[in-house]
Amino acid sequence: MNNVETINLLASISSLVLAILAIYISLYFFRSSKDSEKKVEIALKGIETQTNSLDKLITRILERFTRYATSPRQADEVSLLLLQMIESRNNTDTRLDTPDSSATNQVLRTDLISSYMVLYHYCAVTNIAAQSLLPDLNELTEDNYVKKVVDQSHQDFCLLETMITDLQPSDRDENPKKALFDDAYSNMREYVKDSTTVYSNRTQT
Repeated sequence: MNNVETINLLASISSLVLAILAIYISLYFFRSSKDSEKKVEIALKGIETQTNSLDKLITRILERFTRYATSPRQADEVSLLLLQMIESRNNTDTRLDTPDSSATNQVLRTDLISSYMVLYHYCAVTNIAAQSLLPDLNELTEDNYVKKVVDQSHQDFCLLETMITDLQPSDRDENPKKALFDDAYSNMREYVKDSTTVYSNRTQT
């Protein structure tokens, strides 16, 4: 075998080795890319699954929110009562007349009874409105101002009711502010409560 044939043989062997090496490298990268592709595919499937779950969750939340926002809700009794009081207030005169220096004892007595009835009415309104502002029982402190307002307005309401109901029927029935007393006595009285009763009712609902 001459030198040319030897060189050709070595070149052929080298070409074969390089070809095999190229095939091996190609297979290696192909296999690696397949593994990476599988990992990417698995990751994408996981992302897709999580996205679908999140999409379903958001859809349910939006559906519930839409139902809540658009469906009519029944108002509680206290809220309805407050709305009624606000609506009827324009038709009710809650003002007290300025005392006249020449007024007789009977006029002064009538004015005093009128002030009792107006205060009775406002104690009811104040108490009912303040109840909704009471914090949760676990957040209540001894110096809570709303609690003091609820309890004091309840106490004053009960005291004024006793004073008014103990009057002579003529003094009560002929008073110009009798409508205010009747409104508070007939429509608000059962909702006027102290803070203890309010919290007791909350635990039962």
